Amino acid sequence: MLNLDLKLQQKLNIFTGLIQSLEVLSMNSYELEEFLKEESQENVMLDFKSRLEDERYLSHLKASGGIKSSNNFVEDLVKSKDLTEHLTEQLRELELERDIEKIIHYLILNLNESGYLTMSLEEVSKKLAQNIEKVKTAHSTLLKFEPKGVGARNLVECLLSQTREEDTLLKKIIENYLEEIAKNKLSMMAEELGVSTEEVKQLVNRIRKLNPKPGQSYQASKKVEYVFADVFLEIENREIHLQMDLVNNIYLNQAYLSMLSKDIDEQTREYLNSKLNRTLLIKKAVGKRNTTLNEIVKFIVEYQKDYFIYNSPLRPLRQKDVAEEIGISISTVSRAVSGKCLEYNKGVVALNDLFVGSTAGNEVSRDYIKKRIKEIISQEDKSKPLSDNKIVSILEREEINIKRRTVQKYRDELKIASSQMRREYGKKT
Repeated sequence: MLNLDLKLQQKLNIFTGLIQSLEVLSMNSYELEEFLKEESQENVMLDFKSRLEDERYLSHLKASGGIKSSNNFVEDLVKSKDLTEHLTEQLRELELERDIEKIIHYLILNLNESGYLTMSLEEVSKKLAQNIEKVKTAHSTLLKFEPKGVGARNLVECLLSQTREEDTLLKKIIENYLEEIAKNKLSMMAEELGVSTEEVKQLVNRIRKLNPKPGQSYQASKKVEYVFADVFLEIENREIHLQMDLVNNIYLNQAYLSMLSKDIDEQTREYLNSKLNRTLLIKKAVGKRNTTLNEIVKFIVEYQKDYFIYNSPLRPLRQKDVAEEIGISISTVSRAVSGKCLEYNKGVVALNDLFVGSTAGNEVSRDYIKKRIKEIISQEDKSKPLSDNKIVSILEREEINIKRRTVQKYRDELKIASSQMRREYGKKT
């Protein structure tokens, strides 16, 4: 019976270790930092030194421009405000009637992620037991806050809030012709408005520069304000130097560890042993994560080095290719790269974005094909824009065989309009 219990416990430990290993492998640097910080507060056997307390790490961030000084680093992490905080600060600076201030505060709390009001003014009036005129006054005041357009009830109101009082024709187009703009019917609009097509084009271009979702830029700041890159890549004289930012500052608490060699009661010994075993499992899982991530990143960076050095298109590369090369499962590759970033001299790139598949058996990447589509369209006769079928034919002559719907898909991803839409804006080459 004792032997059976021991075997079951060993199996349980193996299973627990496997689960822990998979979970740790999936974590990016920031998530792993947070996990270990929390674990160290609950596990007396685990000591963890955060990188924010590591002078070498802080020095590295300073050198790379990530922070100005170690004193204000934590402040930098949390200084970004979300939309509610940003608007509330503006509200505090105004000297308003108490009721109006309360209504505006309520409106702010009922904005969606895009910055739009999710209730009608009548509903607000009823909910707060305030007369509708006060609610309208409060709403008009909110529409003047930054970013302009926040608090609007619909797209038209949002865009109108971003115009000037004297922009009468611009306002008229926003109020009456948004659907026509979407369909690119500029000539018809010019005729109805009694102005030239060129003037309509200029006004439409101004409308396109307005922000239809003024609150959206504040959403990312609710999450992590600083990206802990897992990999730092430096390029000198066309040579790549890779530095893995691996979290490995986990230590056993020597004071509690020494207690196990002393005469202590069985309950305390059992408790300390359980914490010790968990700490060892975590250390092993983190070590395995670091080794696996290191192997995967080294292979990817070497394979895609022309992308980093010469800004060339990414070569076709699948997670399956990496798995076969290193001798691990595809799911392990997937977990290892998920949510992790690489920082180099041109910015930060997600490891997942360094994988690109070939298209319909082609040995060129999607990235390259999209680049060619963009180049082909940029060189077309603007009075006779190329159809997607014509682009397919041009690519076929370059031995790139893709379907029309694939061209359309890539064109959409590049935010390039259809040939019919492009004709209106173009000039003959």
